Amino acid sequence: MKNYFLPILFFFFWASTSNAQISSAGVGINLGLGQIKGNSPSLSSLSGSILVDIQTTFWDGLTFRSGYHYSRNVEYFLPGSRKGEYYPFVKFISFQAVINQNMGERLFLEEGLGIIYLNDRTFSDTNDWSVGTIFSGLFGIDFRNNNSGFTLGAGAEYAVAFRNKNANSVSVKLQTFYYF
Repeated sequence: MKNYFLPILFFFFWASTSNAQISSAGVGINLGLGQIKGNSPSLSSLSGSILVDIQTTFWDGLTFRSGYHYSRNVEYFLPGSRKGEYYPFVKFISFQAVINQNMGERLFLEEGLGIIYLNDRTFSDTNDWSVGTIFSGLFGIDFRNNNSGFTLGAGAEYAVAFRNKNANSVSVKLQTFYYF
């Protein structure tokens, strides 16, 4: 997975500059707190994502977003001995359609719906990949001028896989994007 992520990211940037149907492209990150679960009790988690947005000229207000998400048990980040300990995590790749709604000159609301490919690692002997869906919502501030610049927002996302253990990830997040 790690070997393919950078070439895919560069492909999105190349495609955004070589195609006249794309109005802008952006790169973003989000960090959050939440919980993960996979045939187990819910575990508190810290999560992070790297995201790529593509906005088209033919569908105003609709953005296509792909990303890599990672959530790990919060105890992993606390100081202490880690020898022999296993800290559960969930990671997934997503592709979403995001609707942006302006709420004034700088404020916006966005809702997203998409598909995921999730890896459940909530137990040391579990390595289950399955398809699922993601729902997200965010309230933000747009600092862009002429479609170039930063956005900043706070929101939540819920991702759930459909096979076997119904693994899921829920997080409340802070998100920022830079659009080219």
